[in-house]
Amino acid sequence: KGLSIVDIGCGGGFASEALAKLGGNVLGVDPAEESIEVAKVHAEDQGLLGEGKLQYQVATAEMLAENKATFDVVCTLDTIEHVNDPTNFLCLCLSLIKPGGAMFVSSLNRTSLSYALAIVGAEYIIGFVPRGTHDWNKFVTPEELESMVSHYEDYQVLNSLGGASEENTMVVEDVTGMKYDPFRMRWGLTPRDLEVNYIAHITKS
Repeated sequence: KGLSIVDIGCGGGFASEALAKLGGNVLGVDPAEESIEVAKVHAEDQGLLGEGKLQYQVATAEMLAENKATFDVVCTLDTIEHVNDPTNFLCLCLSLIKPGGAMFVSSLNRTSLSYALAIVGAEYIIGFVPRGTHDWNKFVTPEELESMVSHYEDYQVLNSLGGASEENTMVVEDVTGMKYDPFRMRWGLTPRDLEVNYIAHITKS
């Protein structure tokens, strides 16, 4: 409770609202102005919008990093598989974590099962999301994500984000699977099943 949290690529604010209800001081950011406006209206209807609770801003991880913003918790959920340079994007997000803070990043794994469910099933059969929403080739495997995290020290030096003197260490504490239950309309954790969706917990010391 009271933790400063940023939700990068917040879209319509689904996760941002949930975090605010848990007592976080949440900032949801997204480059799409239309998404931010939708999120603001919904949050206001829920009585969540306001300083110290939940705020929204049309912005990107790059913009936050340029302004030297830092947060206790950084979340980027189902966003990394939509960017053109996932390593740079992840390092930007990592730079926003306060020392002692944490980051949660989720993605679709690049497997045959994720192609069948997330693209063929969700886009072409059920129509859960518009066709073309996902590019299977951009899905990030857990191994690739861990490799990206290992590049953060070099990224700090190259981009002068505190330089080597900060001596921050990024640790991938846990990677666990996630599965959506369409009947109960909610997500649940599946620790041993990373085949489709997964979420990683990263800490900064």
